[in-house]
Amino acid sequence: MSSQYVAALVWLVAGFLLLIGEVLLPGMILALFGAAAILVSLLAVAGLDDIALQFLVFALVTAATILLLRRRLLLMFKGQQRGGSDDEGAGQRVQAVTDFQGRHGRVRWRGAEWDARSTDDTPIAASDWLLIVGHDFFLVAAALIALLVMVVVIKTAVVVPQRDAYVIQRLGRFSRTLEAGFHFLIPFIDRVAYRHTLKEQVMDVASQTCITKDNIAVEIDGVLYL
Repeated sequence: MSSQYVAALVWLVAGFLLLIGEVLLPGMILALFGAAAILVSLLAVAGLDDIALQFLVFALVTAATILLLRRRLLLMFKGQQRGGSDDEGAGQRVQAVTDFQGRHGRVRWRGAEWDARSTDDTPIAASDWLLIVGHDFFLVAAALIALLVMVVVIKTAVVVPQRDAYVIQRLGRFSRTLEAGFHFLIPFIDRVAYRHTLKEQVMDVASQTCITKDNIAVEIDGVLYL
């Protein structure tokens, strides 16, 4: 399997894991991360083989979709959202307790007052009813979870090039030797301890002065093929 398709597979697995994470932690963050990862997977199959460029596309697509689509998607699916800590209260109604200065003010939610930020510049007065579309801390938490998923997936997959062999250690002890191809590791437990090339190597042997049976001094050098 070529490195191009290996990268596509890694992105695809990461995308599906993030989509599963969205089911466990709703909020339309992990879903957008997952969609971006699947998009990068398709681009990798189409020929986008530069890893740095893949991560750049992933970051740009994720940022753009979160900024432009997340709130709309939350509002679209608010009928499917249920109250509770798992879904950050998205879709619930709250009442403003102060006039908003610019985009900032206070709202009452679950019997307590909270600092709030409006998504646009629409004037908001005290006692106006508003709709929760998300929490800032939830955005950060979801982003960290998405990053953790990506790191785990990247550490799980390893591609050994032709004419190379990788020595794998598990918890500090020798585990196995990987030959050329695609392999799975146990994240944070297995690690590549040594990369050995199987290509023919040429080593120059320094010249040495020798004495023959005839008591003649000669200088000999050589080349060693490994």
